[in-house]
Amino acid sequence: MGFRAGPLCDDEIVRLVSANFVPVAVDLYKIRNDRGPGGDLFRSVQRQMDTYQGWWIVSPEGKALKLEPQARPGFVMKEHVENNLKAINEALQEWGPLKPRQVKPTDPLPCRGRGVQPDGKVTLALYGRLLHQGQPDGPMVLDSVTFGASEWAQFAPPKKAGASGWTLPDTLARALARGLLSPGCSASVFRLEDFSQAELQAKVASVEGGRARILLSGKWKAAGFWAGEKSKPQGASATAEGVAVYDVEKKTMRSLFIVLDGKVWGESEKTARGTGAVVEWTLETAAAEKRRP
Repeated sequence: MGFRAGPLCDDEIVRLVSANFVPVAVDLYKIRNDRGPGGDLFRSVQRQMDTYQGWWIVSPEGKALKLEPQARPGFVMKEHVENNLKAINEALQEWGPLKPRQVKPTDPLPCRGRGVQPDGKVTLALYGRLLHQGQPDGPMVLDSVTFGASEWAQFAPPKKAGASGWTLPDTLARALARGLLSPGCSASVFRLEDFSQAELQAKVASVEGGRARILLSGKWKAAGFWAGEKSKPQGASATAEGVAVYDVEKKTMRSLFIVLDGKVWGESEKTARGTGAVVEWTLETAAAEKRRP
């Protein structure tokens, strides 16, 4: 399967895929150059049913059975979902009876957006999407960024922070925003060296009950190339405001929440589209939430 977040998130499609198929996601930019069995299978399927990206239904023997129905210009998501459902059901009818797979819900990313890992790493949950006149325009992009223990410690108030606060290393600011400045697809992620501005500042607003309330603000600007192709320049900028809570006595972060407001463009900033994003993390783990009465 390729990248088509919207239709593949439909409940009925998820049910059918979970019960009847073994879903496999591949990165086009890596798999097409892979010289192992995985790359051979991908190229074979692509020769049978050619498409740039999307999904195929493939038999265990490697025969391509169905190709994602391409959306017509000006399509609406409901129509695209219906076309995908039709293709999946047709493939099931052509193949014949299948014993439904017994699938139980699992959390493949238990540390995403919550908890501290045994080695001190923390993974922040990222959510981004394109906007049109302030309204959602297309599916949401889900991502994450992991900071090591020493990097995560930079978010905590230093001993001599002062009233003006402190500035986090620009390497952290770049890592935090590289996938959020242009939340269209994996090809639009900026490289760390694409940033001309990456600022993330913090200051303690108040301390009550042993908890410090930290205000965060950021500014970013970057310019690069979509999928690395020099014929497809892209630029983006964003500002951000957020809040974090720090346990002064235990010397540990409790939560973090940041909202980004930005824009992304191709050859000219005059054609910019709005973007919005959220970064979140909490110390509470999934296990702790289940123990709640």
